[in-house]
Amino acid sequence: MNGKWYHWVHWLNIDVMVSIWSTSYWFHLLYAIPTPTYFFPALLAASWSIYSIDRWTDNFLRSSDSIRKIHMVHQVHSQLFSIGLLVMASILLCWVYMHPIYIRPGIGLGCLAMVSLLVNRIHYSHRSIIKNGLVAIVFTGGISLPFWVQSTLSKASCLTLFSCGVLAWINLTLTDSYESKGMSSYPFSFSILCAFASICGSGLVLIGLGEYISVLGIFGSAVGQWLAFRMILRFDLTAKIVTEWAWSLSFIANIGLLTWIA
Repeated sequence: MNGKWYHWVHWLNIDVMVSIWSTSYWFHLLYAIPTPTYFFPALLAASWSIYSIDRWTDNFLRSSDSIRKIHMVHQVHSQLFSIGLLVMASILLCWVYMHPIYIRPGIGLGCLAMVSLLVNRIHYSHRSIIKNGLVAIVFTGGISLPFWVQSTLSKASCLTLFSCGVLAWINLTLTDSYESKGMSSYPFSFSILCAFASICGSGLVLIGLGEYISVLGIFGSAVGQWLAFRMILRFDLTAKIVTEWAWSLSFIANIGLLTWIA
């Protein structure tokens, strides 16, 4: 399978892992909550496993004309990905053995992730909106898992988490819409409008609470996503690769800002 280095970064789900790590690390750094030992490796192992299972099931359930290169890579190197899944499962088992308090919430998030994969198999014109909403919930629930278990979520952290989830939903839905070009305009546009209104509303409340750094991070990332889609539309780039890089770079910049301020 031929491809440039950034294609392989995407095909191996590495760009997704960087996006999840950068968002999670920024959130934990922003609210200064101690994380369990090896939390980030466990989070990335779970995320990589979910994405790999999604690609693997796509190979069986998608029609041949809708199979993309990333699915072909998973098909050609299925044995290597199977070994990778075993390694990731071992990491997760070791981690929950060290931290058994996370077993129940972890299983809950895992089940919700499986539901999102099943929703994506339903032949419904707007299934992407529902599926991506579930993925955004799993994403925000995963990166904030220690906050829920330790009951340390504040009003400001909940609003920041909500904004991250809405931003992730917009990212995923816009990307899917651009690649499929099959979503009708009215429900899609209305949903995006509601999402942006939600981000602006939570941003105003966060400003009222004095959470200027979190607002700067969220809106800076939103601007990064907007610029990414402008580049995609203008230069006909691969949407998923560009948006993942834009997300990762924007939150890495947020981490740098927090570190510099501290």
